[in-house]
Amino acid sequence: MDSITDNYFNKTLDNIQTNPQASFYIWSPELKKSYQIKGTVEIFRSGEDYEKMKRTVRKVKSTLPAKSLVIMHVTEIFDCMPT
Repeated sequence: MDSITDNYFNKTLDNIQTNPQASFYIWSPELKKSYQIKGTVEIFRSGEDYEKMKRTVRKVKSTLPAKSLVIMHVTEIFDCMPT
C-alpha cells in the first residue's frame, strides 16, 4: 500500500473517481532500474489515516490544502528495463 496526498489534483481526482485504477512509472538513473507499478486506489477525506497525512503535510508546509488521501493498493509490478 502506498499513499499520495491530494493537494492540487483536479483532472487526476476526477479520473480516479471514475476509474479507480492507477499506474506509476519509476526510473532510478543511479540504480539503472525502472518499474511500472499498477494498482487500485481509494480516496479518503476523513478518518485516522487522513488526519495523520494532513498533520504530516501541514508540518512541511502549513499552506498546503491536503484535501484528500489517495491510497494505492499495488496489484502488479513490472520491470521496465530492456533485456
